Amino acid sequence: MRKRTIPKQHQTKVALQTLRLNPAMVGVMGGMTVDEAVKHLLSVGYTEAQVRKLSGKEEQTEPHPSGLSGEHSVVLDAIQACCLGGGD
Repeated sequence: MRKRTIPKQHQTKVALQTLRLNPAMVGVMGGMTVDEAVKHLLSVGYTEAQVRKLSGKEEQTEPHPSGLSGEHSVVLDAIQACCLGGGD
């Protein structure tokens, strides 16, 4: 497996920190959004389950209420958490 470049490593670190932050704090701090962090982590090899665990979301055992699946439901959850104050 090819090692990631230094900029990609830094971008991954920022993405991980972004997911751990309170969504309101992400807006205040600026930089990468939750949506961008999710997309980046999925693109560098993290699984949907790993992203959910990092963001504090538990695994879903039933289909997403929107009917979306896979990456789309993760992104929708991230947007709802960031912009709408929660997805429940």
